[in-house]
Amino acid sequence: MTENPADTDRLIGKNIRQLRAGRSQDEIADHMRSCGFKWVQSTVWNVEKGERPLRAAELKALADYFGIAPASLWASEEANQVLINLRQQKQVLEGIEGRLADLLRERVTAQQDYLAVRSYVQDYLGEREGGLTQSEADEISALDKWLSEHLALSVRQLAERARERAEQGFAEDGMNVEVH
Repeated sequence: MTENPADTDRLIGKNIRQLRAGRSQDEIADHMRSCGFKWVQSTVWNVEKGERPLRAAELKALADYFGIAPASLWASEEANQVLINLRQQKQVLEGIEGRLADLLRERVTAQQDYLAVRSYVQDYLGEREGGLTQSEADEISALDKWLSEHLALSVRQLAERARERAEQGFAEDGMNVEVH
């Protein structure tokens, strides 16, 4: 925190202005009114200029609105940039987790489809004159073995394989990256 209270008020105002990006001062004032504060657009303007200090309860309401810790409102620009980057990476990871969940659902569906097609093919080939040839039976057996091995893989083992493939891909691109 800066030594001079006026400098702190200006820093808080600057941070609010940056956090507000894409939102109007009226939107901020509306939110603050919904929290029981008597704010109007000019209040936000004065806070952003550093001409109006915030009360502790207002600081908390603004931090909650922006989804940050109250201390972030008086943090340096560098610290806030780090926090912004961390929040962005968190969103990226959440998106990846969502896609992974979708992929796991697709995996289950594909396994079910495989079993249904396998059953159909086995029945179809078995009903024809002469039944299954040894080659067809061997191929179905090989596919069954592959499927049973892959069905036995846990999500953790699948994630480990994906991590290894990612690291291999980075290495092929000339990058020395370790995926955790």
